[in-house]
Amino acid sequence: MGRYTMKSVSLNRLPIGSGLPKICIPIVAHTQEEVMKTAVQVVRSPADLVEWRLDFFDSLSPETVLETATELRQMLHGLPLLATFRSHREGGQQQTDDSAGIRIYHCLMDRQLAEAVDLELSQPADIRRSILSLARQTDTKVVMSYHDFRRTPSQKTIEGILGKMAAEQADIAKIAVMPQTPADVLRLLSATVSARSRLNIPVVTMAMGPLGKLSRISGSLTGSAITFGILDHASAPGQIEAGLLKNFLDELTVDQ
Repeated sequence: MGRYTMKSVSLNRLPIGSGLPKICIPIVAHTQEEVMKTAVQVVRSPADLVEWRLDFFDSLSPETVLETATELRQMLHGLPLLATFRSHREGGQQQTDDSAGIRIYHCLMDRQLAEAVDLELSQPADIRRSILSLARQTDTKVVMSYHDFRRTPSQKTIEGILGKMAAEQADIAKIAVMPQTPADVLRLLSATVSARSRLNIPVVTMAMGPLGKLSRISGSLTGSAITFGILDHASAPGQIEAGLLKNFLDELTVDQ
């Protein structure tokens, strides 16, 4: 029975864009020990995939990151790994220049230690092209992302941003916005439905904060392919506890 069964992308045999929205659990640990402790919890949770937020990690030396990533993948027992170094301008935790995160991405992709990386649309065009090119060479998927922590753009703007990501040949297009009114949330949901029907890649959308929680459980209706849940610590405002999120998704499943 069809629930947005087309336009899916596979992350280690996990289909993104078909079936129920997939639950992604962020790891926001500061040390290698904390990463591994969280990984133990993650594999016991309803997680379908895992996001490692590298901007929370204290040591950005390539050696430490590669060692941690290698051990983390072993701990995850096949759960796909999305590596994310969020820039400070888009809510990241470290006030470093973009080169640190880009360098880490290159190391992880060269060693094929992540199924996907998060690439911000706000990165310079030459950096985006470089990451996308290396991703193709290393069979790494690219989640292109855009964050607005102040407002919710117009529906036309939201669809335009997602469309630009698709045009740049991202594998998955992601946008997160901050709603100020209920109408903002509804506008995001409407933009998601429209973009999902028009674009040739999966889309991931969310309205942040308490007002936007509805957007995190409505993916089977709108077509948003991934939703982010938490164990103990959130990586963005408005995320829902993973077990509760799973219950909501199961209860709200609709056939299209």
